[in-house]
Amino acid sequence: MSGERGRRHDTDRMGMDPTRPRRKRPTDCLFVGAALLVTVLLVVWAPTG
Repeated sequence: MSGERGRRHDTDRMGMDPTRPRRKRPTDCLFVGAALLVTVLLVVWAPTG
């Protein structure tokens, strides 16, 4: 524990900040909708294919 104060975190170089506030974007809904559509199409196609 004594050396942790000066040690960098392994995500510092990648720019990942767990305390960053999340911003909702319109594309979030678009990606979720597209994923749901693909899932439904695959489920409908599976028994018929």
